[in-house]
Amino acid sequence: MYISHEHKFIFLRFPRVASTTLVEHFALLDSGSGVRIKAGMGYRGNGHIVPADVMKLFPDEWGKYFKIVFVRNPWDMYVSLYHHLRRRFGVRRFDEFVLFARSGTGGLYKYDDYVFDRHSGELLVDFVGRFESLNEDFKKVQAILKTPEFSISTHKHKTPNRKDYRDYYTSQWMIERIREFYDAELIAKLGYEFI
Repeated sequence: MYISHEHKFIFLRFPRVASTTLVEHFALLDSGSGVRIKAGMGYRGNGHIVPADVMKLFPDEWGKYFKIVFVRNPWDMYVSLYHHLRRRFGVRRFDEFVLFARSGTGGLYKYDDYVFDRHSGELLVDFVGRFESLNEDFKKVQAILKTPEFSISTHKHKTPNRKDYRDYYTSQWMIERIREFYDAELIAKLGYEFI
């Protein structure tokens, strides 16, 4: 998570959407007044703090600052998560990892943790950017915040030689498991499909 007091915004780090890269680039917008929340700073998690906790920890900022989150196609995001966590869980095959989506094992965050209120379905943030249009949406944020414009030059934790996400889903049940886990209604609200 990143809070800019200079430009009055909060960036919520939804996992597996180039959030480390985005934090670094949001920090470049500031002249040192921002706060980068990461592991070991007295907050749970590794900088991926959910809005419910941000509201408690930073109530004044939550009420006044512009709130930003970036999202990603859930099927693509889950492939990224697989590459990121498979060794930790001792999982070799992607279909085995898809089974984790049912149980929610491993602190898997969903859209209703970051983007939509779990009870009302209302949008929690002011701007939803997309991983698929990272640079374009980052520039939109810069325009809204009236900051100097520059592009995102690198994506830090990109998995090398990764196949297209659709190649991982070898059975329809896998596609449906992810649709169910990330909530078909919320996926539709964000305009994502398995295509």
